[in-house]
Amino acid sequence: MRKFIDIYDERYMIFLKNYPLVEEKYNTPYGMPELDPLRHEISLCLMFGFHQAAITLTNHLIEWYVKLMLIYKDSIEKSKSKDASKSNYDNLESYFEEGINSYMGKDMSITINKAKSMGIFTKEQWKKLDEIREDFRNAFSHADSSKIFKDIEIEVTGLSTTNGTFKSESPLLRRISKNPIMQGQMKVNFAELHAIEYFTFIDDLIRETLPKVIPSINKK
Repeated sequence: MRKFIDIYDERYMIFLKNYPLVEEKYNTPYGMPELDPLRHEISLCLMFGFHQAAITLTNHLIEWYVKLMLIYKDSIEKSKSKDASKSNYDNLESYFEEGINSYMGKDMSITINKAKSMGIFTKEQWKKLDEIREDFRNAFSHADSSKIFKDIEIEVTGLSTTNGTFKSESPLLRRISKNPIMQGQMKVNFAELHAIEYFTFIDDLIRETLPKVIPSINKK
């Protein structure tokens, strides 16, 4: 059984390595309580080396962000063509109802396409998000190892026994996606390589596009 101090020391060393990489993201809020708790939690996961958790939460962040921006933009545009009386603004449920009904249950492929058509994302941003939808969101959220590892191969060396003596077989290349036994640790390694880069891209995208929907938001 591992002692608390051993776990602490292990996580502290990871923290010293990762904290500088996410320090600015952690300390710079979006200025939106709808989004900042996720940003905060993802940053903590990355600091302490919980990379698979960070990827899963980053998937949640981008999907929620796209839906949120569509709901807000839709509600703002529709309010301009209606009688925007004080009672309408007091009733937030009524104000957001159409946007929520239109977008909340939609797949990510639909929402990012809609966001592009509304001018929230550029064509280049949309293309990158569509790749992310397959490589990270669908891969991890749907536990699809074929999307995580694709055609990645690693060298595997087998063992055989002859008269009680172990003998190494010739090494062979094997696709990770075809062998569930090795995927547990390989997912750890994959997430460690990509989680910070993935979150950094999504965080930068949010900060760049958020003012397109809410111009008054802090752009920093």
